[in-house]
Amino acid sequence: MFSILSGNIYVKTIDKMNIQLNCYTYLEQIRSTFPIQLANKFYPVWWKNLPPTYTHNPQDYCPHERSTMKTCPGFTDLFSYGFMLPLWCDVIIEIHADGSFGFRFADETSQIIFHDRRQMGPELFPDYIHAKFCSPWRITCNDDTPFMYTQPVWNFEEPIDYVVPTGVVNFKHQHGTEINMYFKKPKEGIKRIEMFAGQPLAHIIPLSQENLEINTHTVTMETWDQYAGYNHSFVHRYAKEKKFKSKNENN
Repeated sequence: MFSILSGNIYVKTIDKMNIQLNCYTYLEQIRSTFPIQLANKFYPVWWKNLPPTYTHNPQDYCPHERSTMKTCPGFTDLFSYGFMLPLWCDVIIEIHADGSFGFRFADETSQIIFHDRRQMGPELFPDYIHAKFCSPWRITCNDDTPFMYTQPVWNFEEPIDYVVPTGVVNFKHQHGTEINMYFKKPKEGIKRIEMFAGQPLAHIIPLSQENLEINTHTVTMETWDQYAGYNHSFVHRYAKEKKFKSKNENN
């Protein structure tokens, strides 16, 4: 059971400690209109409209009712875990057969950046283009709980044409929420994809049995920047920073 108060989601527990997440953004319009929320706030419309049963063999002998996905525990349980990070404004993306890539966000400020292909090797998804959405959210966590990023496939209209790869993050030691994606190249011409504000981009699930407490905050850019990563090393920055912080905490 949970309640929403002033933009915060409080998960009530009896005998469990909460995983406390603080989610920071620099625009109140994003926090109030497209907030990070528990996954059960993002059941897709097609599923909500689905009846719980349908008539099997209606023209045959002994027609009977059978269940639909409305009652599938594999589906409903999925949406009972973790939270969703929704797209904060509309975006138009164009993928060209030659590998070039264009985009335009409705807010005219959001960005997509790209990793050097050598970082992942030429054999990974050779027919796809990598793109990373720069998220306006940064998150802190009160403990070392790992979180799994995964694609909210059931909320995507074209889940094959663009993919969110699975990964694990830790919001105690790093706070970014960028969304890595791969877009399939057309065999010829240009593939145009429109994505709309409010669409979930990532389903983020704690790898723990504890419950979540999510608090969203609108902060100044100065405060938001405090949770940016510090590039102190050319390689292995995350592992080194985690080691340095652990050493300082134990001193």
